[in-house]
Amino acid sequence: MRVWERQEGESAKAYEAFAAYRDLGPDRSLPAAYRQRYGKKPAAGGVPGYFLAWSSAHRWVERCRLYDAHLEEQALAELEGEWIQRRNRVRDTEWSISERLMERLEGMLEHPLTEEVVEEDDEDGLRVTTIKPSRWTLNTARLIAESISKLQRLATGQATSRNELTGPDGGPISIQQEETLDLSDLTDDELATIEEILARARSRSRDT
Repeated sequence: MRVWERQEGESAKAYEAFAAYRDLGPDRSLPAAYRQRYGKKPAAGGVPGYFLAWSSAHRWVERCRLYDAHLEEQALAELEGEWIQRRNRVRDTEWSISERLMERLEGMLEHPLTEEVVEEDDEDGLRVTTIKPSRWTLNTARLIAESISKLQRLATGQATSRNELTGPDGGPISIQQEETLDLSDLTDDELATIEEILARARSRSRDT
């Protein structure tokens, strides 16, 4: 049983009053709930004692806090569901566009880039057929192929680029660890001297 529903031991009238209070939203109040439930304002002294007793005995504030959290969780889930649907539609669109580009690219590759002259012999003699070149370049085909690859990677959730870090001249990155000094064998006087030297060095750094 969820806490914002009628609880065991809660009378029908008490629950109806709670429901009026609950449904007012985050800005709810007892006077507003009383007015919502009974259609009139409470007396000048505030809501009746039984109304206050119901709110205390049946933990209205705590139940409504959990109810508000439940509504917020539902709203977030619905919003996430909407964005999942949108992302799915985008992926479907990207894949559809990539397939159409692939068909266009295949059609381009079937036609020559240079003019071709075909000579054929038939019964009436020699026949010459001229095939005009296509209006595209290899660079155009490369760009289309790259677009297809990127769209298909996006649609299938794959990375579209890769970045690498290298050291000098493309070599590996060298990581140097600072050496840790072992001061465990030093005497108290030696440690005090080192501390004094460090303090002087810090003071000089601040002065400069």
